[in-house]
Amino acid sequence: PSAAIQVAPQAPIQNETTVDVAVSVVLSEAMKPGVLPLLQFAPPAGGPIAIPLLGDAMNWNGTLRLDNSNGTGTGVVIDVKAVLKRAEVEGQGLRYWAL
Repeated sequence: PSAAIQVAPQAPIQNETTVDVAVSVVLSEAMKPGVLPLLQFAPPAGGPIAIPLLGDAMNWNGTLRLDNSNGTGTGVVIDVKAVLKRAEVEGQGLRYWAL
């Protein structure tokens, strides 16, 4: 199983003011009923930020809110967990975003 992550706007993301980043996650297999995928982002400064996702089965969407307190440099998706019908997918460093 795999997960494809897309963001808008594309990197580099200017976070001099507050910016909402649209996050789309498409899974290669459907989720188990009642289970939500978990996505976290580690900005250059500060702790990990959970990205709440809404959707169903294989298509999920969320919003990552960034501001200047998140620093400048490279951030990374640090945790992608999706409990699928047959397996658990965990990814580390799947997507890097420059702030």
